[in-house]
Amino acid sequence: MKKLPAITLFIALTVSLGLYLYNPASAIIPKVEEATVEESLDTLLAVQDPVPEPEIQIQSETDLPFPIAKIHEVNKQEFISQLSSLINPSIRYDPSYLRLSYPDGDVPAHTGVCSDVVIRAFKNVGVSLQKEIKEFRSSNGQSVDTNIDHRRVRNLGPYFASLDMEVSKGDYEAGDILWWKLSGGVDHVGIVLENGRVLHNIGGGQIDDATPDTYVVHKVYRLK
Repeated sequence: MKKLPAITLFIALTVSLGLYLYNPASAIIPKVEEATVEESLDTLLAVQDPVPEPEIQIQSETDLPFPIAKIHEVNKQEFISQLSSLINPSIRYDPSYLRLSYPDGDVPAHTGVCSDVVIRAFKNVGVSLQKEIKEFRSSNGQSVDTNIDHRRVRNLGPYFASLDMEVSKGDYEAGDILWWKLSGGVDHVGIVLENGRVLHNIGGGQIDDATPDTYVVHKVYRLK
């Protein structure tokens, strides 16, 4: 038996059903094989069913992949080589307290303070000082605030010292982290570059306009 096209069969059944409901005697139901009806309806429905759209997942900042590493895993030369890329006089000094994502949060790229130079230098080689300082303080029973703890020089110093990174003053090397003391005991920090200058931010952007002796050196920390 010749199969009817799906749409033709659908129209015929619809019209016949309408006639039957209005006047059962006048309805003409086409005779078709059961298999033909099922197959034709399946074909029609397959054409009309909407194709589901793929689910779109929006990834939050905190879900972004970040290669968390430990400082002892950092290649010293790699750390030194990328320091010059951080030089940016346009970065505005802004000590505002901000809520940051975790574990790789950062203040807006166009702002920062002296400690953000160090934070960004380590972040470039896969180390989150935000995470490291949190874990260090937690392990010592100290209060934790992941928005600001790692941005305080007085918190960075003890952490570096705990890793046996502290060295004697003088004979500075590229990559050395200098903890300075300014007038009034104010903390400041910078990193020695390959040219002997020190990358820091004291209000004029992330620049290398200082030498180790520009300010009073308090502590020195060095990667192994």
